[in-house]
Amino acid sequence: MEGRSLLSCKWALQIVLNLVDGERRPSQLLRSIKGVRERILYDRLSRLLKGGLLGKWSKEGYPKETYYYLKDPDEFRLIKEWISELDLSVDDIVRISSCKWTMRVMENLREPKTPSQLKSDLNGISDKILQDRLSKLQELGLVRREVLPLKPVRVLYSLSDEGVKLLPTLLNMESFILRR
Repeated sequence: MEGRSLLSCKWALQIVLNLVDGERRPSQLLRSIKGVRERILYDRLSRLLKGGLLGKWSKEGYPKETYYYLKDPDEFRLIKEWISELDLSVDDIVRISSCKWTMRVMENLREPKTPSQLKSDLNGISDKILQDRLSKLQELGLVRREVLPLKPVRVLYSLSDEGVKLLPTLLNMESFILRR
């Protein structure tokens, strides 16, 4: 599984986070990852194995027990620490990082900007995608929307205090995973 898809799949990310502390059986992962279905778990385990992030071994005898482990757990301990520092759930982190535009929008909002300024800075983004990303980031409390009482009305977007605090950590996570 490539780095980008690790960031865009909440199940893969949660599997990796669960395996940072040591090997686990699939039944243990099913219990610790709320909401994952068995079929999805085995699919993500298979993809992570093929991608070289995981290894597995089986105990001889009956019943057969298979254990999965991270090949290099120390690398992912840093990500686990970063995620624990964030005031976001794994689902929210995946929502932010799974879209190629969301992080770019956040980076461009270090200074207040109008939607048209953002659109010109983010070459190739459509109006619909830009508005969707701004709305999602606003929902998460990472972006602030300010309506200026001018004629015509102007809207400025900027990172909220939470967004300013989280942006460096999210960028570090993204660059770390993409380097893998």
